[in-house]
Amino acid sequence: ASLSGLLLLSTVAFITAVDQESDGNWLLLLHKGAKQITLLGLESNLTRTLVTTNQTIVTFDYHLERNLLFWASYNQIYRCKLNEMHDSEMEQIAYAESVASLSVDWVHDRVYWTDSAAGQLEVATLTGASRQVLYREGNPTSVIVDPLHGKVFWVDANLRLPKVRYAWLDGTYPRRGVWQAAPVLWQAKQLAPHSPLALDLRKQQLHFTQVEKSHTTIMAVDYLQKKIKVMVNCWSISPAMVLLEDRVYWSNVSGVYWTPAGSREVNVISKHMKDIKQMKLVSSKLQPSDQDKCLENDCTQECYVVDDVARCGCHFGHSLQSDLKTCRKDGYTVLFSSDSIYRMTLLSESGDPYPKIQLLYRNPASQISAVAVHVRLNLVFWSDTSNGAIFSASIDKPTAPGLIAKRMAKSLAIDWLQDHLYWTEDTRIHMSTLDGRLQNIVAEDPNKPLSLAVDPVNRQLFWSACGWRMMIVKASLNGLNRSELITEDVSCATSLSLDTANHRLYWVDRTRGGSSSVYYDGQIRHNLHDPRVHSLTVFGEKQLWIADHEQMLFINKSAWTSEMALGFQPEGVVVFSTSVELGGPDYCQDSGCSGMCIP
Repeated sequence: ASLSGLLLLSTVAFITAVDQESDGNWLLLLHKGAKQITLLGLESNLTRTLVTTNQTIVTFDYHLERNLLFWASYNQIYRCKLNEMHDSEMEQIAYAESVASLSVDWVHDRVYWTDSAAGQLEVATLTGASRQVLYREGNPTSVIVDPLHGKVFWVDANLRLPKVRYAWLDGTYPRRGVWQAAPVLWQAKQLAPHSPLALDLRKQQLHFTQVEKSHTTIMAVDYLQKKIKVMVNCWSISPAMVLLEDRVYWSNVSGVYWTPAGSREVNVISKHMKDIKQMKLVSSKLQPSDQDKCLENDCTQECYVVDDVARCGCHFGHSLQSDLKTCRKDGYTVLFSSDSIYRMTLLSESGDPYPKIQLLYRNPASQISAVAVHVRLNLVFWSDTSNGAIFSASIDKPTAPGLIAKRMAKSLAIDWLQDHLYWTEDTRIHMSTLDGRLQNIVAEDPNKPLSLAVDPVNRQLFWSACGWRMMIVKASLNGLNRSELITEDVSCATSLSLDTANHRLYWVDRTRGGSSSVYYDGQIRHNLHDPRVHSLTVFGEKQLWIADHEQMLFINKSAWTSEMALGFQPEGVVVFSTSVELGGPDYCQDSGCSGMCIP
């Protein structure tokens, strides 16, 4: 058979030639309309199905030593066992806007992926914990990690001039100014926007493809000296290929084949496996072991190998201190749209022009009406009016949401001292334990309470009434000792938020336009007349707010307003910071209550 005579190649993989019998190599194949991942033995021709799903699989990789397979649909990243059949347990480790590619760091036990919709490079541990946005700029697609030399490479699919960029494993790189884009290893108009990437670890070369009309060229660039050379010229080959050197594994509509690089010789592997979308070789020689330089470190949170040296890093919403070991809690914002929950950094790192945003949860069938957070317990709560339920989940890594209550909640609030959840529904205000096991009606108000806020330190409960009388009510946490706090110049107040340190209440008046604030005793009212304000929260001296039909977060401080682009239409915003949840006495410590205690 002749290689030039096969014009319908769909997948190609270059590997370093190995002794197949002694090394026991397998090919991982994505096929059946990109909905199944199968292991194919190169010598035995035996197959084993690992993943079968009704979702479209866009990318996959493996960790041989940990016996793990990682794969992603457009919005979710999963993992399962590499050596078990397709009924092995699937564990979701992350949500994303649009996963383009992922790559496993088998030395430091991390997963890197690109989110083309959010325009960022992210990383997490193998379980999805300690998730970080490393870089946000451009249109990142294909990604690959070289953990032996401490580098990560990705394609920036710029429409005018695609580029291959690179950084150290923590997303940093040498900079000449306050901020500049990640350095470019190669750029060319012919660079395939979704070019698969592969590494020759020994030679420290990165392989990628360039496409011009029906002609595909496999290029290799030395990432030390940045010397480029042509490896293979092909005909009518799809740019969706995985590349290494010395041997080509490829497929067309007839089966799976291999040929020596630069040769026209064709060898049959299987004529039963067809419609291959992606390929990866499973071999210990492609994931050689190496000493993790981060095994011995005194970092308080994270450690990355940067320029061959262990360097400390921090979790999302934290920043590294001057001792280069400890991390400070900066906090972050939690925003939600109709079907999704996000978190975004409050402070830009190293002068980066873009905020770092992560998608935490998404359900296209949901209609989220309210969100609340419990900082100390790292929990996020939300009300889904489509399902008529309140859910909670971890804010650090994706877990199956827990059902708290089958309620049509309009607003949520947290008592972080007693670990109670409050919500409004119709004419009632409810309270429950955080797991929803114990529930109680705190107050009934025929004026239909809408938005509410809780100050557990000062034992105050606030809610807006939006029935036949429009007002804001103040009461004790048990709903008693009510007083009408605001009765004039107010319509249906929404987005109640508290500055607990200064005893001040904020709210949005959608009918009149703008927002207002007042002390807990009703004195010294301030009005901000901006008809765009849709939802608001308070963080220290800052007011964070969103507007109708604008994909922005606005931050007011003194007389200044700054803007941060989001890339989605937010419906609400809250702050996740320990400085918001002030400490206070535990009035229920010696209560002896068998159920809920309300101080």
